[in-house]
Amino acid sequence: MIKGFLGFLIGVFVTVLTLRFKELVNKEMFTIDNLKILLPLLLVVITGIIALYQMKSNIFVSYRIRWIENFKLNLSGYISETHLALFSLQIYSKDKENRKAYYDKYFEAINKSAMYRNRIFLDLDTKDDLQEKILLNIVDVNSLLDKFVNEDLSKDLELQISLKQTELEALILKLLNSEFVKNKNILHF
Repeated sequence: MIKGFLGFLIGVFVTVLTLRFKELVNKEMFTIDNLKILLPLLLVVITGIIALYQMKSNIFVSYRIRWIENFKLNLSGYISETHLALFSLQIYSKDKENRKAYYDKYFEAINKSAMYRNRIFLDLDTKDDLQEKILLNIVDVNSLLDKFVNEDLSKDLELQISLKQTELEALILKLLNSEFVKNKNILHF
């Protein structure tokens, strides 16, 4: 689209020069009359290029904003589902009468968190250190939750999961802050 618009502007410029070619050949090239014609055309081309650059930046920023919003939704879903899974396991260990119901809640929360986790993995760029840390932190939370189910339901393991979740939330805030700064810098040229 940008190339098409730039081509259009150059086409208009060349057409005007072609239509005025006889006058330009018969006279000197840089007379005041010719500059009155060429200068506005040159300004139009420059303005068009700047507008195209700004439009490209706006499209890129809107894509990044949409990515951030989807990323935030997936992360909040993942965190809430892992909290629900942990809570269900805590109640499961204490409530002997309703164990099946709490295990079912745990299993449902783990399935939903896996869906959110996979969406997050697709959104992350492992070349970025901060995003790689988030990815590794999510893997750690999942392995600790699996350990929590398969082994004893100890307070130490529960604390480790909570700390990993808190660390994940801090990493997410850092990432979102850096993305906000990047978007802000893109709009200023």
